[in-house]
Amino acid sequence: MFGILLLCEGGILFGALRAMEMQSEASTDLAHVAAVQRSLDRALTLHTGIAGEVINAAGQRNNQAEQQRAIWTDVGMAIAGRDDWGHIAILDHPDNTGFPIAWRVDSELGVGPSRQILQNWRLTEGESEVTRYRLIVYTGQLDPTVLHREWTAYAGESR
Repeated sequence: MFGILLLCEGGILFGALRAMEMQSEASTDLAHVAAVQRSLDRALTLHTGIAGEVINAAGQRNNQAEQQRAIWTDVGMAIAGRDDWGHIAILDHPDNTGFPIAWRVDSELGVGPSRQILQNWRLTEGESEVTRYRLIVYTGQLDPTVLHREWTAYAGESR
């Protein structure tokens, strides 16, 4: 959700948002079903009529990246008033359950890590789990070599 707000308000943030951790704790048994949870994808949805593209670490693009496992996924889009695109790359951490995560990529280029898209999973009452992702927000051309180097450094960080 952070990335789209930064881009839409015209105040583009450059660099990495260091530690994005999400903690889930079940107050009752929870079954995460593929059709229910949308993760971050609605936050990073492309607006109609704006050029954009999703590319993952395996080089799969747009709908080819849907439900595919990858260590990172990048969504880029045109920004009014700029000659280059804005990008948000989401890096998965190897300590996350289900690593590398499968990604939700919808027809409007909404993007998000989606552990439950390939299979249901459950948190039982009182159980908690922390998942980590790094967001890198930048403008210009996607350089997969640079993102892989950033992912390698991030992957080496322990909790």
